[in-house]
Amino acid sequence: MNTLPDKMMVNRGKKKDTYYLRSTDSKGNRTKIPLGHDYSEALSQYTELRNTGALIPKTLSQIWESYKRSANGLLMREPNTQKDYERSWSKIAKTYGNYPLETIQTYHIRQYLDHRTAKVRANREIAVISILFNYARNYHGFNGINPCFKIKRNKETGRKKYIEKWEYEKIYSCADQSLRNILDMMLYTGQRVSDVMDFKYSDIKRNVDLSNIYMHDQTLASDKCSQIYADILHCKNDKTKNPVDLIITGEFKLIMDRILNARKESKISSLYLLPNDKGGRMSRDTLAGKFKLARSKAGYRAFEIQMRDLRHKSATDDSLTSANVRLAHTTIGMTEKYRNNVRRILAMPLEKLI
Repeated sequence: MNTLPDKMMVNRGKKKDTYYLRSTDSKGNRTKIPLGHDYSEALSQYTELRNTGALIPKTLSQIWESYKRSANGLLMREPNTQKDYERSWSKIAKTYGNYPLETIQTYHIRQYLDHRTAKVRANREIAVISILFNYARNYHGFNGINPCFKIKRNKETGRKKYIEKWEYEKIYSCADQSLRNILDMMLYTGQRVSDVMDFKYSDIKRNVDLSNIYMHDQTLASDKCSQIYADILHCKNDKTKNPVDLIITGEFKLIMDRILNARKESKISSLYLLPNDKGGRMSRDTLAGKFKLARSKAGYRAFEIQMRDLRHKSATDDSLTSANVRLAHTTIGMTEKYRNNVRRILAMPLEKLI
């Protein structure tokens, strides 16, 4: 039985214990600050709170500093999400960094949303403020309201760019082979760029029997592909956690054969299907640099064509049900909304003036 230090308490549960620090909020009311289930981690948080005198952080900046270092805060997020939160905080800090928590009201958040020139970015920044308030309530004994609760965000519209075939081919002709491989994989699989870069050689399942596997439309895979055996690429999905298996057939098989043959010829041993020149995972910055160079050579600017537009094209150039399965969206309505942003509506002109 661990001996608890002053003002630290524990609730004994059937499966696990929960540790707390007894404290008081800004209004003098008694409260409990959760310290987690692990005694060592709870003791570490207890020591930090007691030594720094930060039992009840008074400003949003103090909350951010605690959130940034906590295993229950920023450190549990994905690396790209951490960068995005830090970027948001750099803007938030200039406005509300030194504000006491109790003084930040809903109308302050409304003013921020209304006056920020980058309207979509403002929504992301308000989301971070909301996270910090919830963190303060859960881990620092703050009992005030979250001023972001149910506030109406700025209206967002999806990107409406549809890449024409000739536009894609123009950029494709200016790209090096490693970029061409990734562009092809994005277009034919419909996966996000981060998921494509995570494709591994082990994700290819060889000679899978298709005669007992049904497609999304309840047809046998062997009938759909007119073959009994085929290789399958297992696509993981980090965002929705809905994986999808793609049959390697048709033009997609030609692309895969080209990639695998180049892999053999290069004699680079790598876990990744589309590695960098040294066999490791290609970084997002490296890929972005390659695409920016190819796009510039093709005569396009950043706002005209972006790499993520390939996922829109992949969804739009296929049937709704097939695209929904391949893009691993949770609902078919999500895919329909995704396609509507770039769907082209063709109409005939007036035949003659009456």
